Amino acid sequence: MLTPHEFSTLLLVAHAPQHVDCFSPDFDALVAQSFVELVSDVPGEAPHPALTPQGCGLLARIGVDTSRHPSTGVQGASREVRRLAARTAARQCETISRRSPLFANEARSRFA
Repeated sequence: MLTPHEFSTLLLVAHAPQHVDCFSPDFDALVAQSFVELVSDVPGEAPHPALTPQGCGLLARIGVDTSRHPSTGVQGASREVRRLAARTAARQCETISRRSPLFANEARSRFA
């Protein structure tokens, strides 16, 4: 699960990467979860934050359009590839939510 600050950082990477603080704990958490990464388009140039396919998929799952802001792994990819990335992210989100204590409590009360 993302914290509100991590989620806002993810949106910032998608729409205004030049304003992202790459040294913040929220950015580090997104890198650890493989939603964003630092990339350099030209050797010797300072790296900038970019979405990974997992980050694009997560944002696509909640309805955020990232087509104008290509990710590092999805640059030039077809719509089908982006759709598959969104499905993968959705499965990951479902797995995470099923493991959460809240889901476990609801399931116990339903079947009790």
